[in-house]
Amino acid sequence: MTFISVLSIVATWFPGRQAPVVTQLTGLLGQLGQVLSAVTLVALLHGPGWTAAFGSAAALGVLVCVLAVAVLRDSAPGAVRTAAPSLRQVGRDLRAAFRHPGTRLGLWTHFVTQFSSNPPSSPGRRPRRPGCWSCWWSASRSAGPAP
Repeated sequence: MTFISVLSIVATWFPGRQAPVVTQLTGLLGQLGQVLSAVTLVALLHGPGWTAAFGSAAALGVLVCVLAVAVLRDSAPGAVRTAAPSLRQVGRDLRAAFRHPGTRLGLWTHFVTQFSSNPPSSPGRRPRRPGCWSCWWSASRSAGPAP
């Protein structure tokens, strides 16, 4: 949910030409933060223990929340707020976006890769490459049923 919230702020604070770069940087920083937080959490778990590890994580979360409320704004200073689109307009915009091949490619790429280590079990079908769901999917669709 945080990434989507940041994207809405990026759309109002940055011009259209800069938004993709800022979006990518946001994703990269988020991933770096996950790695650093995992290392820190493991160090705290092995050192001071569970109470200190999760207490410090909770305290950091509260600090970030307070800073976000104090510092972040929905729109840039002087920006004109537009009216929210109607439900009908949102539906039209979603249909138009989904007609674009890049949107569908992104959707299915993200959908398939999050399950890459969990091949589905279907009676009578064996994955050609266990552990790679997308490979199994494409192989099963191109080569027919497994022997």
